[in-house]
Amino acid sequence: MKKYNRINLFFVLIGYSINLFSDSESNYAIVVGEEDKDRLCVVNEIYNPYNNTLFDRYINTGDQVLDIACGISIVTQKLADFVGETGLVVAIDKSPEQLAIAKTMLKEQKNIDFRLLSAYNLSVLEEKFDVIYVRFLLCHVPDPITIVKQAKSLLKYGGRLIIEDLTGNHTFFSVPHCQGMETLQYFDKLQFEFQQSDDKYFNYLSNLLISEGFEIVHNTRSHPELNTPRLRMMLTYNLSSLKDALISAQKITQQEYDEMYKSVQSLEKDLSVKVYSYELGQICATISN
Repeated sequence: MKKYNRINLFFVLIGYSINLFSDSESNYAIVVGEEDKDRLCVVNEIYNPYNNTLFDRYINTGDQVLDIACGISIVTQKLADFVGETGLVVAIDKSPEQLAIAKTMLKEQKNIDFRLLSAYNLSVLEEKFDVIYVRFLLCHVPDPITIVKQAKSLLKYGGRLIIEDLTGNHTFFSVPHCQGMETLQYFDKLQFEFQQSDDKYFNYLSNLLISEGFEIVHNTRSHPELNTPRLRMMLTYNLSSLKDALISAQKITQQEYDEMYKSVQSLEKDLSVKVYSYELGQICATISN
């Protein structure tokens, strides 16, 4: 057994979900399915290196893990590797498109159980888990506390928690500041207005968890730089992933989008400008009562 083998962990890592959620979650702005697969792969290349320390410390062989909003399952694979053949990962997402990709990617994996389910409907699950994990979800929903409360009820005694999420859109910036970054920050503003969600919720998350009976055992932040052409592809991917929702909502026009895309594409190619992706916040917590 690894470290914290007396404490089971509630893991929350944001991935993404789309179809069975309640009306309060219906405004998720990012496109899903094959159209978003390349962007998600780059996002995982940026942020997955930060998982390893947490997984090694807080996940044990044989653990039962709930992966909320698993998306296309890139991190689900890593969770399955850590729990081993004697463990199980129940991976849920409300998007049939995302789950179809996930099942194809991991069709040979025997210790993963994929289910079509909303993060707002966790109460239908009958199992109890050692670990519940969600990444990059709670910043996109208008009511994260409901998900936290439902997840807590599914934890075994001493359940372990890790929440991984962005700490705020303002942490996505360039040096020097330029028109392309101005465009990206404007798109972020429109996205979170459209979703009616709080991009800065992570800053009060610790207090929220404590009020719900958790004890914080780990709280860190990391700020990756997009310092290769491959990682900088995230810039135009971000823009294109939001286009359909923002145009449909009449937040922008196609002509405005085309002009904005050019400025972001220019920034993506200009390696003389340093670009820092969203700061990643990671919280591990245990049930204290």
